[in-house]
Amino acid sequence: AGAEAPAAASPALTETDRLNNLSARLAKENRLATLNNLSISGAQGEMLRAQAQCQAEMEAVRKRKELADNSLAGATWQQSLSAEMQAMAARCDTEQRRLQANLDRLLSEKQELERALSRP
Repeated sequence: AGAEAPAAASPALTETDRLNNLSARLAKENRLATLNNLSISGAQGEMLRAQAQCQAEMEAVRKRKELADNSLAGATWQQSLSAEMQAMAARCDTEQRRLQANLDRLLSEKQELERALSRP
């Protein structure tokens, strides 16, 4: 009778393992769907919005530079605006790199999930 108990428990473990594997697979499929339908396109959109915002800010400063006259005060103002544009360009570059790293992370996660789901 003692030998029968472990044999009876074995199919339950197998069913439990099967359900756990199914649950893990469904979680991966759900995450992949979220990445494909929301996260990746959202990250791409965020990159485009940030890029457009930076371009608009740079254009606004460029237009202000055009208003500077040919006086010492105008030259000083132009120099100040040039420094502002350089700082803005550095900030925009840093932000684009951050956003690109986030997109790359999402794309990498997508590839990992696709690989994992392609295995039986």
